[in-house]
Amino acid sequence: CCKIYKGQRVVKKLSDRETAQFIRTTAVPPATRKKQICNIHRTNDFTQDPMLKNLQFSIAERPLHMEGRILPAPELLMDAPVQPREGVWDARRRLFYRGADINTWVVMNYNPRFVDQRSTETFITKLLHMADEKGMKFSEPVAAFGVRTPCPEQDFTRLKQEYSNLQLVLVILGRGGDLYARIKRTGDTEVGILSQCVQATNVTAIKPQTLGNILLKINAKMGGINNVLSRTGMPMILERPVMIMGADVNHPSAGDGESPSMAAVVASYDRFASKFSVEVRPQPHRVEIIQDLKEMTKNLLRSFFIYTKGHKPERIVMYRDGVSESQFQEVLSYELKAMRTACTETEVDYTPGITFLVVQKRHHT
Repeated sequence: CCKIYKGQRVVKKLSDRETAQFIRTTAVPPATRKKQICNIHRTNDFTQDPMLKNLQFSIAERPLHMEGRILPAPELLMDAPVQPREGVWDARRRLFYRGADINTWVVMNYNPRFVDQRSTETFITKLLHMADEKGMKFSEPVAAFGVRTPCPEQDFTRLKQEYSNLQLVLVILGRGGDLYARIKRTGDTEVGILSQCVQATNVTAIKPQTLGNILLKINAKMGGINNVLSRTGMPMILERPVMIMGADVNHPSAGDGESPSMAAVVASYDRFASKFSVEVRPQPHRVEIIQDLKEMTKNLLRSFFIYTKGHKPERIVMYRDGVSESQFQEVLSYELKAMRTACTETEVDYTPGITFLVVQKRHHT
């Protein structure tokens, strides 16, 4: 009999359910977290702790107080100006800035035991009604059917053959399993069909807020624009052609010593910085520097040229995530040089200003 001692850290990747539970447990409001920390201090009586006394450590009873300020929220523009309040804005009676046109789409119910045909039809009717209210041109689906033995690899291939101009597949999913990852891998990288997954519970218990959130995703995926910054909220940098880039490298989970790391770079290609192209590359295991950044940047610049009908960005702003302080100089010298080379290889005298920003979230200040 093997017994595992409690309290040990698990280094393997968490399941979807475990990840959701972890987020629910740790995502608490700042005021609640402050109260929890103060309670820890009070119940442990750190002022009388002999180890802290020997180390000559002292912990104040109250947190440090500092003066702060709240930055003004930028005004958004949909069919009319929208002013965010306390980090949120009410878009219930607003039209999208630019609604997408969806003419050919399919609904696949991968959970027919829980969601029957009538529930599916009711959900579709309400989704289309709200889409019309949001300014989208959303036609009835060309097909809606249940699948008792889901196989995205076969299902998406068959749909592509039956409907050559298929724009979107809406998939109703149950909880757990690997279907979501398989759907995205098949649709995005193998067959070339956009997908939108919806949990079965959101189909049977329809809420207007949930429908609105789903339409925000669908509209953006299908080439629409949900909202932009209004003229009063537009930063100066967007007054001239600029390309906003973001980059990160995703590494395999702990215990995986073979799988490649995946580098992803996105870049805006419209004047509102609301539409983005993406480039993804595999690279050697746990290598943080983006190996093929030059070619990725050239492809992203090409997308900008095509969409803006020949205009080039006068400035490039790169937001780089996932770089530790010990890697700053190495990443900067390699990746900034790769971006600059991409520009000169695109056009000999093309030297836009480049701002390279490293984004750090876990700084523990």
